[in-house]
Formats: sequence, structure tokens, C-alpha cells
Amino acid sequence: WTTRKERTEYRADMLRHAIEPSHTIHLNDVYYSLVACVYYRGNASIGHYVTVAKHDGQWWLYDDVCRKKCDAPKAELQHNGHFMSYICVYEQS
Repeated sequence: WTTRKERTEYRADMLRHAIEPSHTIHLNDVYYSLVACVYYRGNASIGHYVTVAKHDGQWWLYDDVCRKKCDAPKAELQHNGHFMSYICVYEQS
């Protein structure tokens, strides 16, 4: 049994660690390619999400109603160091 306060502190601790997405992963002899990455900026109480997704070979950054071309999720993470990978989406290659 944990209190709400303990869960919040745990979540806040988890959000402090950036994850650099791999463009390709290999699991059980199957290859997967990164197709989207959701980034989060903030803490356990308040924050903002943006998405970087690949369409027809081009990476796009989606931020609320704004969409612009970008290099790749890794480059976007390095440019905006305060954003952290939150969810990475892969498809079978």
C-alpha cells in the first residue's frame, strides 16, 4: 500500500532521466524501426507533450497546432535538452 504522495514522488523521480531513442532495435530475430517519439517537459504535476513522427521518410515535430520538419528524434532531443523521451513507437522493419 502506498500513499498518493509516495506515488507522486516516485513519478517525479522517474521523469528526471532522459532516454535517447534508438532508431532500430532487434528483438527475437526481428528488427523494428522508430516511427514516432513522444516527448515530455515538466514534472509530475504539470508539463507539456510534443511528438516527433516519421511520414514518407521525413521527420515532423508536432506541438499543439504547429507542425514543422525536423532532423530526427535524437536531434530534437539534443536541441531541446529539457524535453525527454516519454513514449517511443516502433514498427517491424
